[in-house]
Amino acid sequence: MRLRHGKATDSCGAERFVTEALASAREAGCTGIHVLRADSKFYTVDVIATCGRAAPTS
Repeated sequence: MRLRHGKATDSCGAERFVTEALASAREAGCTGIHVLRADSKFYTVDVIATCGRAAPTS
């Protein structure tokens, strides 16, 4: 796990950060529901779309 660079109130790079975090969880063998806990700056259309694309398909 890594910390995101930049100011705490900056959402720049949030999509990439979420993509990397979800990929790391999959690589570690995590299954089931993934929960993203983030502040309001991360609650953007792009981040939600990234979560949707990363969702497992069955």
